[in-house]
Formats: sequence, C-alpha cells, structure tokens
Amino acid sequence: TLNQNITLDATGILTLTAGKLAINKNKITVNNPAIGAVVRTSGYLYSEDATLTGANANNSSYVTWAIGTTTGAHVYPFGKSATEYIPFTYNLGGGDIGNLTVSTYASNAANTPMPIGVTQVHDTLSTPADNSEYTVDRYWNLTSSMNSATTASFTFTYADAEIPGAGETGADGLGLRAQQWNGGNSWAYDNDPTAGVSWIAYFRNQTATPASN
Repeated sequence: TLNQNITLDATGILTLTAGKLAINKNKITVNNPAIGAVVRTSGYLYSEDATLTGANANNSSYVTWAIGTTTGAHVYPFGKSATEYIPFTYNLGGGDIGNLTVSTYASNAANTPMPIGVTQVHDTLSTPADNSEYTVDRYWNLTSSMNSATTASFTFTYADAEIPGAGETGADGLGLRAQQWNGGNSWAYDNDPTAGVSWIAYFRNQTATPASN
C-alpha cells in the first residue's frame, strides 16, 4: 500500500511481481514513455477507492504515464483482486497524448456512485433513457495533459461480476462499446481523452478506436 506519491524518472521501470499494490489515494507517475516501462509478471495495481464527495465517487488513486509521442500498447496493469486482472491499454498510433492519467473503480448494478460531475447513466439517443441495465458496472477516468489530435485505440477490461444485468450483447445486438462523458450532462461515443474525462466502457477485452479530437 502506498503512503505517498511515487515518481519514476525517464529511465525508470515499474515492475510488478506479486500481490496487490494499493495506490491508496496517491499517484504513481511513470516518466519513461517506453511500452516496457511498466512490467508485470504477476500482481496488479489497485485503483479502487470508495471515498465519496457528496454522493459521487472521488477516485483519486491515479496512474500517470508520460507517453507523449511513443507509439504502441501501453498497459496499465489494474486489478480488482488476485483472480480479477482488469488492465487498461492505450495503444497510440500517432500524435502526442502527453501525460495520460487513468484511474478506475467498480460501481453497483445501478452504476452508482458516479464520478464527480457525472449526473446520469443514459444512452446517447436523442431521447435518452436510463441505460444502467446495459452498462458495465465500472468507470474509467482518463485525462490527457495535451489537447491535440491523436490516433489511438483503447482496451478496457472488467470483471465477470461487473457484466451488465442485460448481458454483453446490448439492446441493439451490436455488442458493447465505450461512451465518454462530455461535461454537458450527456454521453458521447468514442472520443480521445481530454481534461476532466469520465468513461463508461461497454465492452469486454475488445478494442474501440476513437475519433481524433
């Protein structure tokens, strides 16, 4: 369990060999942009945080990776338990993402508590309806230090216990996909991470390719 922030220099490597490393409301900063800067043979980073601000989750257990323009699959090795490994992967194809900060936590079946600033879990239709029955019971918070166009894909992973109540096929039969909170009291599909982003992921061990900013 961390008791303070940890910062690795531009050549540093974060190595996980066994067990749970609880971030514990702190931040791990990896300044080495190489995809090999985070190495896992076993174990996981535990980002789950039950702290509330009002009725919303204040998940402040972050991992920041100075990816910049370094292409390739950067794996954030999150886990929920010893048997529930739920990594997040950001695969940069081009552009400059700067520092990408990620945290994640599980919700209940109604998708509460929501992240700070998020007020509902609706679909993206023009006549939105509650979508929690079709929504993975997990949030990912992604924030980039840059506001420039990138080409990238995301891979979100969640635990079996977090499968939506209606299953993984979706109401339209097209399967699960990601939605991004746009800050305007609504959700939108598949955008690059920018300041203050919260995500709900609608898919399991699959890759979504977002449009560029």
